[in-house]
Amino acid sequence: MSFTDHRDAPQRRKRGYAKIFASTSDGDNLFASDSGIQTSRGENLIGQSGSNSTGETFELSLANEKVNLTLREKRNFDKVLHKIQTNPQYASVSLQQKEEAAAYMVVKQLMKKKHFTYTFSRATGPPREGVPTPKKEIEVKFIIAEVGNTAIRQLVSPVLDLISKGPLFGLFHSAISVGDKIIEWNDNSLIVPRAVGGTHIVFATHVCKFSEEEIDEKIEIIMNQIIEWNVKKTYDNMKNNCQVFVQEMFTALDIPLEFGGAVGNYIAKTIRKGNCAAKIVLSEELATICQKKKGMKVMFKSHTELDQFAHLLKTNHPDYFESPDGKDVLELLKAFDRAFWFKHLKEKKMLHQKQLKKLSEVNEPCHLCIFGDPLMHSMAV
Repeated sequence: MSFTDHRDAPQRRKRGYAKIFASTSDGDNLFASDSGIQTSRGENLIGQSGSNSTGETFELSLANEKVNLTLREKRNFDKVLHKIQTNPQYASVSLQQKEEAAAYMVVKQLMKKKHFTYTFSRATGPPREGVPTPKKEIEVKFIIAEVGNTAIRQLVSPVLDLISKGPLFGLFHSAISVGDKIIEWNDNSLIVPRAVGGTHIVFATHVCKFSEEEIDEKIEIIMNQIIEWNVKKTYDNMKNNCQVFVQEMFTALDIPLEFGGAVGNYIAKTIRKGNCAAKIVLSEELATICQKKKGMKVMFKSHTELDQFAHLLKTNHPDYFESPDGKDVLELLKAFDRAFWFKHLKEKKMLHQKQLKKLSEVNEPCHLCIFGDPLMHSMAV
């Protein structure tokens, strides 16, 4: 069955029906009304619940394949396609490309194949020299990114903190990454999982890992949330913003969004002051190692500075990262490292696409990086 749009149906419109939007294989026409979807014989196929009582499917032709949609998927497809068609960002995109984009946003089998297919088979068998053995886990991270004017943010954040009216994570954009994909909600009201990377990411900290045994269940939950937001939600600065999306996603996944120690202190101060510089406050133990005063701040203006600091700690004081204080600091340093890496990966993509003339030395990792390339390690794909 293919989508067939019949433009001339005045009698049906008089009876409260919308235009005929499809024809079945036996020649019957389908109409959308306020009470659901009905055939020309008056049979109700779908009501407000969205169930498909007849098992009818609709064939959608994409560039490289054909896919059958249920009535619920068809309704979701139409709603998201309307979002795309009314979004100025997609004005220059062809109708076929818009339809394909909508399909990948609401049809699970397409979404999973394109964005969430993880292969663990490489993790079996003997290790090969020079080739890291992939983990049988998928890393989940919480991400904070800069948005807007830094000076204004630093001025407004303390005021919002005092009156307790600010968003949970302040005047920052928040998102999550699952493996090698970033999932976020922004003001275009559409969620499209994308490759890791971003020039404004300032912080990316570990939240949990999905094991091989639970990955399918977790990805199913993630896809349900993406479809729910794509179909039913419209961006709102207070009710439906990026932070509400992140909170609801973690709640659906049954993951507590709580941060303690150095990571928690950094997030709290970042939100309160609006300053997202990569820096740590020296604890008594770390101050002694660094021969500095307790409470002094160490700021990392570049990826190289961070790499050198972490490498010196690990080389000269190998036991430090095994202590409670050291493990705490290590998590914070890794969150900064991943943010630098995300920016570096985005710049490499932009360079390849000739949107950038050269890579920034600020985000460039050095050979001393103790955390390694996230594409080979923490993303575990």
